[in-house]
Amino acid sequence: MSLLIIRGPLPLPREVLAQLMAAASGAGRVLSVRACGSEQELRNVLRMVHGSGVEALVLDVGTTGVTRWFQRVPAPLHLPYVCVDTGSLPAHVDGRRSVDEWAYVQGYGMQGYVLALYLLLEHLGCAASCERFHIGT
Repeated sequence: MSLLIIRGPLPLPREVLAQLMAAASGAGRVLSVRACGSEQELRNVLRMVHGSGVEALVLDVGTTGVTRWFQRVPAPLHLPYVCVDTGSLPAHVDGRRSVDEWAYVQGYGMQGYVLALYLLLEHLGCAASCERFHIGT
């Protein structure tokens, strides 16, 4: 099964990407990163996610620039996702959360991606691969 990171058009730093790939492969998962340059491209990616084998998403709402639009997505994604905000956008602009949104990570910069991935891996039952990290209280 696979995990997907959706972000804006800028690439992830190599160090962060290496950490993410190592964590995903250690959990027996494949990690893909998709850069979206427009709202239409994001819509297309979200449509293709269904039935594609993706079991969870990490969505960078800051770099995609579509926080308000994403909260208005009419159909639920039907898979867990974690929103990461590496930018300065306020969390949950209008205070609503999707039923599928499992967590919201803000204030950790690029390391927010790593935290988001570990949160999802633990949620998916891959805690053994995350044993160096404990997520939660």
